[in-house]
Amino acid sequence: FPSHDKSAARSENPARLACVRPAASVQWMPFNYAMTGTSGSPVITSRNTKDEIIASDILDENTYDQIQNQFRIASGGADFIVGLQPFSEDNLVAFARNSIHLVRGVGADLANATVQEITREVGCVSRKSIAQVGNQIFFLSDNGVYGVAFEDLYNLRGATVPLSEAINPLIARINKPYAGNAVGVYHDNRYYLAVPLDTSTVNNTILVYNFLNASFILDGRLA
Repeated sequence: FPSHDKSAARSENPARLACVRPAASVQWMPFNYAMTGTSGSPVITSRNTKDEIIASDILDENTYDQIQNQFRIASGGADFIVGLQPFSEDNLVAFARNSIHLVRGVGADLANATVQEITREVGCVSRKSIAQVGNQIFFLSDNGVYGVAFEDLYNLRGATVPLSEAINPLIARINKPYAGNAVGVYHDNRYYLAVPLDTSTVNNTILVYNFLNASFILDGRLA
């Protein structure tokens, strides 16, 4: 932007990707696009940046301050933001492709918000695989399916074993170039994850994690 004046750096209703609302007053999204022009004739362009997020003004989800409410998450390297998940009061978990980050203080004055890297050893493969179940977040990584509680986020560092370890041969069959299409949902004490196996380019298999037995179900049996 030619000017650093706050009013010149505000956008109305920019292009949206995976918006989330950790607090009732603020909405967050990846800051991949910029908008110029007027609200009646907007011009949306790519910023060629995929490691930043931006928050809306308080109680105004259509206005975004591109100077004060912008945060860089996965800076450096080829990492990029995959998805965002509000978690535990005023915290936001930012899942990047090869790392995970925690943004604290997102429900109050954003001048006091902080970004903290949780790990570079685990990342998220698919935005739609992210699902919150109670105090846990489930997601698909290159290593398999993880399910972590807020207080256990830091345990992702080191040799953490994914929930799907028992079905590793099946996880290894996921068609990696198309793993980003995986979709996870929670229903009736189960986490359902649709994935593309073998040479399939679309999701053709559903993995089911049973919370009551803390195991994946394969062919009607616990794995």
